[in-house]
Amino acid sequence: MSYADLIRELVSSIEGSRDLDMKIAKLLGWRRAERRGQDPADESETVETLWLPPNSHDPAKVPVYTSNLQTAYELAEAISPDHRGGCGWEEGLASASLGYQNKLVQAATPALAICVAALLLKANLERR
Repeated sequence: MSYADLIRELVSSIEGSRDLDMKIAKLLGWRRAERRGQDPADESETVETLWLPPNSHDPAKVPVYTSNLQTAYELAEAISPDHRGGCGWEEGLASASLGYQNKLVQAATPALAICVAALLLKANLERR
């Protein structure tokens, strides 16, 4: 999935979701892996999906980027620690801006708007 596709999906979403969080994680370099095991109750094979952060082989939980304001802020800070940004919201609509272009983006929630602004900035930085 491209940045543009995910940004469109985030903008059109009415709320955050784990599916969106995982799509963001994949764009940021998280990888999926499987751990096979055996269920001790009936000895059937089990398959557990694990998420590995960038540059790590240790499984971790994908952050809740799209539904937690603090985690969305941490995403923006990780993508661009040297850029300033802002966020505002009122019932049913949130706005955010991050980075040198200060392009205002809107989404249904503050966390979604911050994620959109952060991914838009990351996409622009990678194009350079």
